[in-house]
Amino acid sequence: MTKSTQKPKWIWKAAECFADDGYLRARRTFTLNAKPARTRLRITAFTEYALYVNGQYVGSGPAPSGFEEPLLDVYSEADLPLVRGRNVIAVLAHNPHVGTLRRPRATAGLWADLEMTAESGKVQRIVTGRTWRVVPAEDFSRRAPRVYWTAGFIEVRDLRREPKGWTLPRFSDRRWAEADEVKPSGPEGDGAPRPRDRRTPRLAETFVQPREVVLVGKTRWPDGVTAIPFEFTAPNPLHGEFYAATFAYAKARCRARLTFDCDEASAAYVNNRLAVRQGYKEEFLRWLNPEEQNDYAGTGIHRGQGHRAEAAEVELDEGWNSLGVVIYEPGLSWGFAARFDDPKTGEPLDLKFSPDQKAGSLAEWHIVKEQCCPCGDGWIPDTPGPNARTFPDSAYQLAWETRTPNRRAARGAASLVAGATAQGNLELGDGEFAVYDLGREAVGCIEVEVEAAPGTMLDVAWSEILTAAGDVEPVCDGMRQVDRLILAAGRQTVRFFNRRAMRYLELIARTGGDPLTVHRLGVWATSAVAVAPATPQSDERELGGAMAMISRTVEACVQDTLEGAPSREGEQSIPAAFFLSQAERMFMGRTDLGEAALRAFAADQAGDGFFRAIVPAGTMHVVPDWNLLWIIWLADHLAWTGDLALARELQPVAEHVLDWTASFHGAHGLLENKPDRSPWWLFIDLAPMEKQGCVTAWQALYARALLAAADVAELAGDEDSAAHGRAEAQTAVEAARNRLWDPVRGLFADSRLFERMSAGASPQTNYYALYGRLATDEQAERILSNLWEDDRTETASWGPRENPFVKYFALEALLERGHVERALTMIRTYWGAMAKAGLATVPEVFPIAAAPRRRPVVDGFLEGPYGHRPPVAMCHGWGVHPAALVAKWVLGVQPERPGFEPMRFAPMPGDVRQLSGRVWTPKGEVEVSIRRRAGRREITAVLPAGLRYRLDLRHLNAADAVRITGGIPSGK
Repeated sequence: MTKSTQKPKWIWKAAECFADDGYLRARRTFTLNAKPARTRLRITAFTEYALYVNGQYVGSGPAPSGFEEPLLDVYSEADLPLVRGRNVIAVLAHNPHVGTLRRPRATAGLWADLEMTAESGKVQRIVTGRTWRVVPAEDFSRRAPRVYWTAGFIEVRDLRREPKGWTLPRFSDRRWAEADEVKPSGPEGDGAPRPRDRRTPRLAETFVQPREVVLVGKTRWPDGVTAIPFEFTAPNPLHGEFYAATFAYAKARCRARLTFDCDEASAAYVNNRLAVRQGYKEEFLRWLNPEEQNDYAGTGIHRGQGHRAEAAEVELDEGWNSLGVVIYEPGLSWGFAARFDDPKTGEPLDLKFSPDQKAGSLAEWHIVKEQCCPCGDGWIPDTPGPNARTFPDSAYQLAWETRTPNRRAARGAASLVAGATAQGNLELGDGEFAVYDLGREAVGCIEVEVEAAPGTMLDVAWSEILTAAGDVEPVCDGMRQVDRLILAAGRQTVRFFNRRAMRYLELIARTGGDPLTVHRLGVWATSAVAVAPATPQSDERELGGAMAMISRTVEACVQDTLEGAPSREGEQSIPAAFFLSQAERMFMGRTDLGEAALRAFAADQAGDGFFRAIVPAGTMHVVPDWNLLWIIWLADHLAWTGDLALARELQPVAEHVLDWTASFHGAHGLLENKPDRSPWWLFIDLAPMEKQGCVTAWQALYARALLAAADVAELAGDEDSAAHGRAEAQTAVEAARNRLWDPVRGLFADSRLFERMSAGASPQTNYYALYGRLATDEQAERILSNLWEDDRTETASWGPRENPFVKYFALEALLERGHVERALTMIRTYWGAMAKAGLATVPEVFPIAAAPRRRPVVDGFLEGPYGHRPPVAMCHGWGVHPAALVAKWVLGVQPERPGFEPMRFAPMPGDVRQLSGRVWTPKGEVEVSIRRRAGRREITAVLPAGLRYRLDLRHLNAADAVRITGGIPSGK
């Protein structure tokens, strides 16, 4: 039968297309005479959807992509529970309408195409259009704050307002509106998006239950704190300035410390004297795309600036003291809170608050109409006093509350643990909490089955690390980590819409009376990894622990894209994608996500050759050294796969990146970092370094990228470009040696500004120099003698914010020069220490201490888009590279020529006692085992039958034994 010519339309409710953090429900009912023999549903949305068919959850998505070609998820008859008779497709869709590091900003839209083929061959087609019914999802709060300025929104959901049974066929949607056909617009304007099928499989979902109860106790609103949340008090918070005033009664004159917390520009006055003033923290604005910079401040959304508690010492008089607050853009703030402490003990002062100097008043503040701050005539809002149940921002409420362990609280907490034999269910009274450890990094949607009286609040906090007190930090360095449910009556199963990444979960009940019962708790964890990646294994504690931890990190970070920090941003950055693609290729036997990522960055390239360091994204991350790293990544990928077509496709992109980078050459043939560029982040490393003028690490990456581009050009058949690139690399190396080597110190300086060498000559810089082959053999020996006492003792100090990323260049440089014992020492002492500390995954920064109970506001030293120190991710993709390096160098599985034509088998066992692994090649898997016995090393390898190889014995002793099964020896 001829297929229908119907074409899917983008639909939404037109008036809601530009709404910030907007949710929409959409339905389409239809009748089938029989269950279809074949079915295909293609669906996507700007920006996210959850799909239900006949009341059953089917899946969610789509994968992050650019606006021009949004990816379509494809579901088949095996996924869709269609039946004879009445059926319904129901979709809950969400559009944050803000740019994040995972997705670009776009207006809202939903697109679906369902094609059903009967046994007879008759085709029935359902597509999005005006026949669908839609309604705004009013159960989701529209004043929920940002999780973080690079991420989406907190989820605050009132289940009493959810349409009951809306995913079922018999639900009546007659009162819902007819869908509007809309034209989504993206960051570049109104160009029509062209949906295309995704090339990678959809993510698998696994329900992960808690493994352990960490802590139970009670939480309470602390003494001495007074606060106003605007949700209930400000008459029109989106316009004008907000003024509030009250009085505080002190029994005697005293010195006090005022702690004032507001996430917007504001000021606090005590007795008509300014105590605290804070401005906007908008350093990040220039890192947004231009059109979003223009209207970001006026949209009424919270900027996601997080906990901004600031303190000042003030004098309180005996009797009544005036306290006034002004907030300059109240529509962008959750409200404010203030507390007076004894500056010596830190204990709250015994004060009474009253707007009219009468103790016991219902409300503690005036909302002042006229601009007569700090105190003046006004009116008292007709609401209860500010307390635990009036806060719209669950994270801020928990940040101010006091949590006290109490083993008698949270009865039945152990019943939610996986494999629990305890009878009964978790019961939480008012203010009680329970903290759980999942035992792993789980990336996905939290689900809870709960029973309570209507109006009961359940706050669900998540994190990757616990505070020193053993609970979850609700606002961690500006990142909120608490969602909120306002429950309907009876027993209900709630799957949160928004994806989170966590190891720990905390439930906090706000019942006001009757207890809340939790029957089930867990996370629907997603991953593109079907089974745990087979990283190399060792019975050595440090080395084996490091490899197992890396495997878990890969499992968490390999999602629809290759993610850097799933918990904070879920971004696909160049370093994380590079290292994760190595693991994907070598230990999972697939290359699709790596190839897709390489192409995604290439597609982002502008006319001058630049592309952003994070793609797809709604931000403008300009990190010039990472653009060079993309070329190195491309060459590494092609060396392994031998993909000639990809080499020809992307070689011009690599050359264009080099052209863009060369535009920063200065008078001495070196790249010059000019500090007046914005946005601009010459990253190099998280640790503070001098980066003005000619930066050594940038020159090193440039030289290495020139060589990598030459390899790409050679594979693509462009011999002229290959020769030219190698000559340019030699010129860059010589210029760097002449200007940046310090013969007195025997090290490369971090940078040189005109004729001044920097005082710093960090290990980071010098490992970059070795990696970029800037050093002569003599210089390399001097560098290494400065950084190492012997093969097992590293003397280099990596400075604050030591991190795994920059150690890639150290490990690669050491292994290339044959210093395998030093490389293994670095892996054992650094990654091994992470495993010994009980970390489930590789963090962004290590060492890291447990978060303090009340995190102070500290001005950090980071450059770039983070004007202050960002929350550290405890699972980060840029730390997984040691597994690939161990497989490549220690196990010795390397391509001699692109595509393993042939393979070079060059084991470098060093001092390992036992190590084994399976490494994927385009010719099949190679299995290698290394074992030390009776003073000699035994290396065995099993190769695919058709794989040609060359055996390289330079790193072995005469007594070592090598046994190879399979493969074809090659003399060349």
